[in-house]
Amino acid sequence: MATSCPHVAVVNRYFWHDGGIPVAVRNWVEALAKYGARVTVFASDVEPTAAAPVAFVRVPAPRWRRFDLGGFVFAARLWRQLSAWHRRHRIDIVQVHDSQAYFGAYAFERRCRVPVVPFLHGWIYNPWRAIAYRKSQTLIYKMSARFIARHAWRVGCISQEIREGLARLGAEAHRLLLFPNALDLEAWPEAEAKAPAREERQILFVGRFAREKGIESLLRALPQVVRALPQAVCVMIGAEAQSPEGEAVLRLARELGVADHLRLLGRLPHAQLRAHYAQADVVVLPSLSEGHAIVPLEALASGTPVVATRISGLVETVRDGDNGLLVPPGDPEALAEALLRLLQDEALYERLKRRARPSVARFSWQQAVEKFLALIPDPSPAAWRALV
Repeated sequence: MATSCPHVAVVNRYFWHDGGIPVAVRNWVEALAKYGARVTVFASDVEPTAAAPVAFVRVPAPRWRRFDLGGFVFAARLWRQLSAWHRRHRIDIVQVHDSQAYFGAYAFERRCRVPVVPFLHGWIYNPWRAIAYRKSQTLIYKMSARFIARHAWRVGCISQEIREGLARLGAEAHRLLLFPNALDLEAWPEAEAKAPAREERQILFVGRFAREKGIESLLRALPQVVRALPQAVCVMIGAEAQSPEGEAVLRLARELGVADHLRLLGRLPHAQLRAHYAQADVVVLPSLSEGHAIVPLEALASGTPVVATRISGLVETVRDGDNGLLVPPGDPEALAEALLRLLQDEALYERLKRRARPSVARFSWQQAVEKFLALIPDPSPAAWRALV
């Protein structure tokens, strides 16, 4: 049972980087601190500080790309840093968001008898997830997943795909806990009603410009969309137009004849996304692989319907015909038809828009934090013998 002010150590090698996982980790830290925990972050890209309610401990990690050896150096140093911090401040539970870092946290758990819960944000055995990494990295991540399946006391799975995958690797069901990403709906301002007379119809994409995000399917769907809706514009946030990824997107858009209907806004601070979610008519996620995407949560909280692919990590949030529409992955024609159906059927659009914000009330940070803190076990010797 959690103490009145439990001390949670949160581990992620890169805390301030761009990307979905660092954003999810920062959200966890903010929520843990808001709902009653004392939090210490262990990461390589922060400076040590004693600032309340969150403290930071820097764990240096070299950028050795071969086999991601820097991750193992981080894990070894993490073991020492956790042990030293625990001696001074008594950690109640550790939350680890980096699969390689778990090796160091596991050694700390065995030595100091503090429970460690690794969180997996993507299933590396998914072929579309694997293409994002070099073969050497994929090998290491698979090794980490197998070690976690065998040894972790509890595992936070952000999607059903991850939970089922770990079960196939031998993890018992009681050790696999669903912890999808969440948001604080009370802190998320409700968007003002969109002006129905606005000529432009805005389709918004937010995310990395990577193959597994299905950008090619989106671009190949646009010609069909703009033929039926010449006022349609696709706004893309996630890469600069001058970057290699942005140039590749623009090159394909020109080949398809839709470059004039495309706007690349680059990478924006997370705080600026709210205005874009609210302004968009629809948010599109044509992904081929996801952990549990944050983008649809934020879009729906803004009152904006979502068109997404029917894959794990999206179907947990987007309900076909309720708060959005679902299509098969890698099918540009089906994606175009869904976008047109939503943008041209006013009754459907209004129904989905009304359901958007209420549909994410179940993804509450308060509930997630209470569920996590309830994992802190009874510190009696008998309980620890069962734990470790």
